[in-house]
Amino acid sequence: MLVIGLSVASFTLESVPADCRVIDEYMDPSPVVIVNGVNTTYDARSYSAKEVCPEPEDQRSPYYEIEFFCIMVFTLEFVLRIFACPAGPGICRFLVQPMNIIDLLAILPFYIDLSAPGGGGGLKGLAVLRVLRLTRVLRIFKMSRNFQGLILLLQTFKKSAAALIMLVFFVAMSLIVFATLIYYFEMGEWDEYREQYVRWDGSATPFESIPTSMWWCIVTMTTVGYGDTYPITLPGQLVAIVTMFCGLIVLSLPITIIGANFDDLYRDMRKKDEERKHRVKKEREQEQAEAMATNSAKRGINSIGEKFKNRMTHAKEGAASPTSTTKGISEENAENSHTAPLHMIQELINKNHDKMAKEVSDLVAKQEATLRLEIQQLLMEYAGLAAENSPLLPRPSKAE
Repeated sequence: MLVIGLSVASFTLESVPADCRVIDEYMDPSPVVIVNGVNTTYDARSYSAKEVCPEPEDQRSPYYEIEFFCIMVFTLEFVLRIFACPAGPGICRFLVQPMNIIDLLAILPFYIDLSAPGGGGGLKGLAVLRVLRLTRVLRIFKMSRNFQGLILLLQTFKKSAAALIMLVFFVAMSLIVFATLIYYFEMGEWDEYREQYVRWDGSATPFESIPTSMWWCIVTMTTVGYGDTYPITLPGQLVAIVTMFCGLIVLSLPITIIGANFDDLYRDMRKKDEERKHRVKKEREQEQAEAMATNSAKRGINSIGEKFKNRMTHAKEGAASPTSTTKGISEENAENSHTAPLHMIQELINKNHDKMAKEVSDLVAKQEATLRLEIQQLLMEYAGLAAENSPLLPRPSKAE
């Protein structure tokens, strides 16, 4: 995405001319004007200041270096995807996909430019190849592969295909009707000397034909209103009013359907995102709970083992010197007379741990006994079947 954005910004800024200057100087030589029979010289100053710029050079720095870097990245990506596509859709299906065609058109003009005569500058005389450079703007569509908003927009167009077809049909029908009406009302009269239609005020009519009038019609129906062409007669203005209102109706109805479809798809996308986030959060909480339970079980087992070890140690020491053991216990009780509740809680926890360890041990022993019994039954059944099917052993009689 960053490389695509860098490429689009590069070829956009490349069209900005450099070394521009403003022309607003005294004109020289000064013109001579005859005033009352006397030759008079005035310094004529140009008040129409304008900015002039030289023609933008091709392959100028740093835009050429940026373009080269982006093309190398795009080429490497495209080649790696070609090598990987046999494991997926296959090469033929990969090359005919619309997005992959756009990717190819985004990098192909650069290599055509390099292979042109003149080492890349020959496109200046090759109009067809120069037009191919315009396909660089298609790189913006590469963003739709990762940008969720463009994917949602394309899905909206796909779902609203019927509404779009209806919109195009309504607009085309309105163009024909209103362009024809405005043409006949605003065409004016034919001037044989000027060889064109002229309005009553002497200006040439902008409505020279019905196709030319369609430009005014589409600008008016879409409420753009450039103002480059406009009617001046009363019938033409009435046609313009009807065209404006019909444009609002014709455009608003199908666009409402498209907007509703976009809203539905957007709600579905938000719902799926929320469900995905909730699922991920639930999985993380479950993993944390399992980890805590595992750690707690490990700590319980370890504490049980330590207590058992300590008890065995104390038992051995008590058997060796009962007098010292009794003395140690009395001293310990005297020191901990103020912390009896804590010892009671500790004893309660130890008892629960001992109980849990005993239950786990009993359950494991029970499961092992059941498993041994099942294995013995399976072996006995298999041994019986093997004895029946063996040709070397005599088969038992019916009485047996």
